[in-house]
Amino acid sequence: VIYLSMLEGTRYGKKNRFGLVRNNTLYFPAHGFKLKVPQEWEYKDGRGGGLLVNGSRDSFVKVGVYPLANQANLKTFAENDLKIEVREATELTISNQPAYLGIADQSSGLFGSGPARFVLIKDNSNQKVFVLGGYGKNDLRKIKDDRAYVATIFSFDLMTLNDYRKAKPLKIKIFKASEQTTMETLASASPIGLDALDELRLLNGLYPADKPRTGQLLKIVE
Repeated sequence: VIYLSMLEGTRYGKKNRFGLVRNNTLYFPAHGFKLKVPQEWEYKDGRGGGLLVNGSRDSFVKVGVYPLANQANLKTFAENDLKIEVREATELTISNQPAYLGIADQSSGLFGSGPARFVLIKDNSNQKVFVLGGYGKNDLRKIKDDRAYVATIFSFDLMTLNDYRKAKPLKIKIFKASEQTTMETLASASPIGLDALDELRLLNGLYPADKPRTGQLLKIVE
């Protein structure tokens, strides 16, 4: 019990996460933007980028940030630097930022081997470009989840001061299990993301499929 009380409030996971989820909003504090997470989708953090994944693990939204030269054109950057094979695209603004939205035929594989819905959003203040690409594992010509990808793209917004307060690092919390407590329920409410169930089981010595006892003190992540 003393050991567990010492863990309360300690940081969980790696220090420099690319993105983190709070209440269905995906924050990228180092880059100052946020997205809405589609219902029943999960997020997996990676080095220099992140990936949103649907429940059946066959649809994805890839997120990345790239440096951008001062006078760089988004269309040119997409085609020459990212090697995106643009099928159709248009210039517009998203959250008052210059953007380039379109559909790609992705033989280069930036967003997978099939077609992708993509957007480049320019951050003039920091000379960066935010790149999002939605693609399906089994898509050949038509993009099955295009509506979800477009909704995610247009949820893009810059973070406010209040958003930065919400996007604090993950921390350990000690939780007392009741008769109704299951690891699945704890995982569904966890900000860890895609691998929450396995990570929480490992954290509590319950891997691969043990159940918590009533009254057991569990380590959860908030």
